[in-house]
Amino acid sequence: MNDVFAWFKSIWEGFVDFLYRLLLTVFDFLKDFLWWILDSLFSAIVLVLDSVSLSLNTFSPLTYIDGIPESTKYFMVAVGFNECMGMLVAAISIRILLRMIPFVRLGG
Repeated sequence: MNDVFAWFKSIWEGFVDFLYRLLLTVFDFLKDFLWWILDSLFSAIVLVLDSVSLSLNTFSPLTYIDGIPESTKYFMVAVGFNECMGMLVAAISIRILLRMIPFVRLGG
């Protein structure tokens, strides 16, 4: 009779150990799946932001204005005039887009 209980005890402990390892595996899978979703989301956001920054280079007024002397263009590039114009265009675009959303009022 003792052998039957010892056998049942070993089977039960093996089953409990299996369930414990299965539970840990499921939690690891869910954690990895969450990190994969977040990584994919952040990669998509970075891709969108990279494409926006590439399109902001077309707003560079220094490439369209030929009347500006070369030395002035050099200093305008050195202080970041192109980036500043890109940020202004992006800010104004975001403000216009937010104004289009009903019940959202930013500013006057």
